[in-house]
Amino acid sequence: LSSKNKPRIVAFEPDTINFNTLEENIRLNGKDNVIAFNKAISDKEGVLTLYLYKNYNPGRHSFIKQANSVGTAEVPIVPLDAFLQKEGFGDGPIKLIKIDIEGYEYTALKAAIQTLERAKHILTEFSPYMMRDIGQEPMDYIKLLQSAGFKLQLIDEKGLSVPDFATIINENQQVNLFGSKS
Repeated sequence: LSSKNKPRIVAFEPDTINFNTLEENIRLNGKDNVIAFNKAISDKEGVLTLYLYKNYNPGRHSFIKQANSVGTAEVPIVPLDAFLQKEGFGDGPIKLIKIDIEGYEYTALKAAIQTLERAKHILTEFSPYMMRDIGQEPMDYIKLLQSAGFKLQLIDEKGLSVPDFATIINENQQVNLFGSKS
């Protein structure tokens, strides 16, 4: 974060332990411009089962059960557009959306059309094999982002490049994408 500017940052973390770590990090670094919510985003309001990953990688928890899932937690879920509106963040431009929720990105963002339209950039993980595990067509997520106006690029060790979605999907690659609007 820039020391000159203080953009408002809204963060969501459904796991209680990770959320407490996030809150402590915010406090220790004096980041009063970061507002964290102990919730997950989804396409509706309610409660959903979070599958907890092994302790050595608590950033890998997911709403999609994995071979290394070791437990569960019931967590509150909210649709992003409605939640941001209710909390007073429903207007104005958004510089960046960063989302990495282990294959659940499409479900989370399909109820966030207004938020996507307001955003200038998006940084997202794309996990086709995990999406298929819950009956989703991976290209639906790509089409959602493109319909919101994002030009998507693959991020890898070489930098940014044009993604070959057919290969990514056929080879079940898990990749990071950067999207920007002209």
